Amino acid sequence: MKKYRIIIRAFTNRRDVAPMEVLKRVLERKGCEVMLTNNRNFHIATRFWKPDAIVVNTLGDVMIKEQYPDAKIIFFSGEGFHGPNDSHAKIWLERPEFYKNMDMALVWGPKVKEECEERFPKGADLSKIKVVGNPKLDLIKFLPERLKKNKKNSVGFIGRFPKLNDHLARPAMYFLSTKFQLEEAIVQCKSAHAMICAANKILEETDLDISIRPHPHEQLESYPSFISVWFDKKYHNRVSIDNSLFLPTWIAKQRALLSPTSTSFLESYMLDVPVINIDYLSDIIEFNQEYISFTKEWQEAAIMPKTLDELIVLLNDKKNLKVKKDPTIEKQLEEYSDKDPNNSACFKAAQFIINCLEESPRIRTFNIPFAIIDLWDEISFRRNMRWNKHHQNFCYRRGYHKIPDYVDEIVDNIEQSNKPS
Repeated sequence: MKKYRIIIRAFTNRRDVAPMEVLKRVLERKGCEVMLTNNRNFHIATRFWKPDAIVVNTLGDVMIKEQYPDAKIIFFSGEGFHGPNDSHAKIWLERPEFYKNMDMALVWGPKVKEECEERFPKGADLSKIKVVGNPKLDLIKFLPERLKKNKKNSVGFIGRFPKLNDHLARPAMYFLSTKFQLEEAIVQCKSAHAMICAANKILEETDLDISIRPHPHEQLESYPSFISVWFDKKYHNRVSIDNSLFLPTWIAKQRALLSPTSTSFLESYMLDVPVINIDYLSDIIEFNQEYISFTKEWQEAAIMPKTLDELIVLLNDKKNLKVKKDPTIEKQLEEYSDKDPNNSACFKAAQFIINCLEESPRIRTFNIPFAIIDLWDEISFRRNMRWNKHHQNFCYRRGYHKIPDYVDEIVDNIEQSNKPS
């Protein structure tokens, strides 16, 4: 019998599955049975599989503790960069039930815990907050070296157009109920237009290929028709859409990344792939500067051409198109992500989870076997796909979505780095 049953909820398919798959395999090697779930099967799996621990990555989901008081509820932050209005400390203070109903919080950087220490009442118990690092960076730190050097004659565009190209194909009108949503939609329109213009300029004036990676909240199915409209037919064979779950391997293939201000800047920075920020080309620089404090620093550390002609000059300048170390970004990585190349967030998280379970072992009760839950989910996935073919954009299904073979190598590297000296 496995030591513990653990459910991990990977909220967004092309954002959360990759790091949580690594955590899953680390836990499995430590003797646990682990189920990676999503919006479709999370509640059914929790109800019938009766896990010892439930790992969630959104603050409100810890309220499941009220339904399953005997299970350990672990919050593992899905994002590490927040503004003052949506920081963990602020939300926990405003919604103390979120803090109360989790047994442990795994946060990315020491600054998150420091902010809690500063803002919580004096003497508050913060022992349940553990700093582990950014799990997304494990995919970079421990990626096999051969995959970090797999450069191609390609530039990558990061899509950020979920309101224009929703993962469930809901129209843009669906997302216009508030003034901020309207502003976001306008910004996304400007950014999409700039991407199309820049890609056409690159195709016409260079021999570079174009690879577009849609936002995790976008649908993939629409892009073939977009390509046929956006680009001349003679260029279609030079344009591709990346649908993989693992972002770092795609980034590593690119000569440069072209993107509006995005957290992907940090992953590119660590992979030594230069980022060309297209906020000037999109006329959205002020909106992104004011979004949160970090975004202005990402803009300043990126390359920001002001015209399409300047963009082409940059792409042809191989000597100067490179990543320069930036003290502000280095500090960000240290304080909010743990950039130490030998530290694994997933390994630390796994150890904390097991320690938490060992403190008060749960009395085992009858549960439906893993195989039956998994079969039920296969049927549920197929049914959802019949109802809406876009379902697969957001909700992971084991076997349908490809997990690359090198993930075991990542876990091997993590274990090797964390061997007792």
